[in-house]
Order: sequence, then structure tokens, then C-alpha cells
Amino acid sequence: MLTLGGQPVRLADGVSVGQGPGMFGFDCGPLFASPLATLGDAASQTTTYQWTTGANDWNQLRTVKDSGGRLRAVRPTVVIHLHAPRDRQPL
Repeated sequence: MLTLGGQPVRLADGVSVGQGPGMFGFDCGPLFASPLATLGDAASQTTTYQWTTGANDWNQLRTVKDSGGRLRAVRPTVVIHLHAPRDRQPL
């Protein structure tokens, strides 16, 4: 979760975005691994991050925490479904 001063950043209760620049999600712009001395240093950074949210699956992060509140790795189940064309015998 994105935090500011240790507190979660989220919309206030009852607030929703149905139009305007945030209707498809929010984007923070570039984030840097270390503080910049000047804005001109941004171009020379080799590691940057970007925080983006939205209603689409690819804009969301789902996590699982254990009983101690620690994030746990989740390995998604992959199902492969194959079928032979109708005019061929299965292997």
C-alpha cells in the first residue's frame, strides 16, 4: 500500500472518482530509489519506480498476509487446456 508519513494513502470515506483525470486510475509519476540533488539528476537515475492504480486487473495488487501481518508469496495455479482438432485423433 502506498503510504505517506506511515499512513495509508486512500480516498476518504464516501469519495469516489467517476469523471475527470482520476476516472481511469491514479499515477504518481516517477519515484527514485534515492533523493535527487537537483531535478536534472532524474535523467541519470538507473532505478525508478512508478505507482499506478485503476479498476482494471493489471492496475491492482492483491497480497496475502500471514497471522503475524507479514506478506506471503502466492504462486498462481496455471491450467493448460489442449484439445485436438475434430479431424485428428488425440495423441
